[in-house]
Amino acid sequence: MKKCSKKLTAVLLAVIIMLGALTAMPISVFAAESGESVGASSGTTGDCTWTIDDEGTLTISGNGEMKSNGQYERTNPWGTEIKKVVIEDGVTSIGSFAFCNCTDLTSVSIGSGVKVIREFAFDNCVGLKKVKISDLDAWYDIQFCCRRSEDVDAQMYIPYPDNTYSAHPAAYGADLYLNGEIVRDLVIPSNLTEIKDYTFYGCNSIESVTIPDGVKSIGAGAFARTGITSIDIPNSVENIGASAFDRTAWYKNQPNGMIYIGNIAYEYKGAMPKGTVIEIKDGTKIIASYAFHGYDNLTGIIIPDSLEKIEYRAFWWCSNIKKIYISDIAAWCNISYDSFGIDLGYGISYPISYGAVMYLNGEIIRDLIIPYGVETINDYAFYGLCGLTSVTIPDSVTSIGGSAFSACSNLTIYGYEGSYAEIYAMKENIPFVVITLGDLNGDGAVDISDATEIQRALGEFDDSIDLTDGIVIAAADVNKDNKVSIRDVTEIQRFCAEIITSFE
Repeated sequence: MKKCSKKLTAVLLAVIIMLGALTAMPISVFAAESGESVGASSGTTGDCTWTIDDEGTLTISGNGEMKSNGQYERTNPWGTEIKKVVIEDGVTSIGSFAFCNCTDLTSVSIGSGVKVIREFAFDNCVGLKKVKISDLDAWYDIQFCCRRSEDVDAQMYIPYPDNTYSAHPAAYGADLYLNGEIVRDLVIPSNLTEIKDYTFYGCNSIESVTIPDGVKSIGAGAFARTGITSIDIPNSVENIGASAFDRTAWYKNQPNGMIYIGNIAYEYKGAMPKGTVIEIKDGTKIIASYAFHGYDNLTGIIIPDSLEKIEYRAFWWCSNIKKIYISDIAAWCNISYDSFGIDLGYGISYPISYGAVMYLNGEIIRDLIIPYGVETINDYAFYGLCGLTSVTIPDSVTSIGGSAFSACSNLTIYGYEGSYAEIYAMKENIPFVVITLGDLNGDGAVDISDATEIQRALGEFDDSIDLTDGIVIAAADVNKDNKVSIRDVTEIQRFCAEIITSFE
C-alpha cells in the first residue's frame, strides 16, 4: 500500500511539473517573438543598440532612430527599473513610450543628434529631475510630439493648455544642465527665429530668459512650468503659442484679467464676470492662441485698429460673443486669422463666428462699405456676420479671401464692372450689382443731371439722397477719397464738358 502511495505521489508531481511547463510556454514564446526578454542587459531598439550596466544606467547608441511602441505595446526590453539614461549623439529620435513608467529614473543625458522625442517617451517618469545636454543649438531643433503619427513632419499636432506633455523629459519638473552646469539664466541666441513648442517645458532651473530681437515665434508651452519671474518680449515676435508661459512664477504674479506680453494679448486669467465686454488695448498687434478659450461669459469685444492677427483657437468655446466693436473697416479687413482646423470645427480664431453683429463707430453694420484704397479683404474677415445684407467693394480691392463672406445669407455685392469684386461674386455665387462711377441716378449715363443731384443733396435741398449710403458713395465719389463732396460735382462737370475722359 505504501509503494502504491509513493507511486501515486510521484505521478502527481510529474503532472504538476508538466502543467507548470505548459503554463510558462506562452510567456517564453512571446518573449522570443518580441526579440528580447524584459530584463536583458543588452540588445537592439530600432536602428540603435542598448546596454545596461550594474548601476542601472541605460545607454542608447548607434546611428538612427529608436523603436517606437504602440499604445498597447509599452513594454521595453530594459524594463522599468533603470536609474539613468544616456542617449548618445548618433541617435536621432527617442521612441514613443521608450521610458514609460520608469519611476526610478532620475537623470537623462540627451545627445546632440536627437531631432524628435516621440509621444509619451517619458510618461510617468515622476522621479526624473535632471536633464543633461551638451549642445543648446541642437536642443532648439528638437520636436516634442504630443500626437501619434507615422510622419512626424505631417502630423496634426494640437496643443492643449494645462496638460503634462510626457514627450518632454522635464514634464514632471526637472533641472536643465548644459555641459554640466545648471541653466538658470537662459540667453536665446541672436540667430534663432523660432522657439519650438515645449522646448523648455518644465525646466525648473530656468529663472530668467533673454529673447533677442529677431525671434518671430514662441511655441506652445515653450516656457511653461519653468522658474522664470519676468518676461521681456521683443517687437519682432509675431506669434505666442498656447500656454507658452503658464504656471511660471511670472504668470502666478499676474493679476486676474487680461494679460499682455509686449504688443500681444496673451491670455485672460481668472474668473470672468457674466456679460463681460473686453476692450483690447491700443497698440496690441496679436491676440494669442487660447487667449479667451472657454470663457462663455464673454459677450463682446472691442478691437483696436492696431490689431494684425488673431491666433489659433483664440475664441474657441466663446459661444456668447454677440457684439464686435471696431472703428476702422480697412484695419479690420487686414487682420489675419490662424485658420488651422476651422473646417473641422475646432480651430476657431475669429470672434464673429458665433453669430455676432459688428458695430462700426457705434453703428451696427448692415450695409457694409469697403473704403477705397483697401487692396485685400482677408479670409474669414466677415464670415457669418449677422445682419449683413450688402457690401460695396471698390476697384482698389484685388484680393478677397475665399471665406471672407461665407455664411452671410442674403448678401448682395455691389461694385464696378470688370472689377475683382465681380469676379469674386461670380466665383462664390453671390448676387452682384454693377455700379457705374458718376451715374448717381442710375439711368445708365453720366451727365449733368448726376452733378445736379449731388449738389442738391450736399446743399440739403433733396433729402431723398443719402450721401452715407454705400451705393450712393460708390457712384458719386468719382475722385475716390471715400466721401462725397463738391469736388466730385466738379469732376462730373469736367467729364460732361469733355475736359476729362475718365475718372481715373
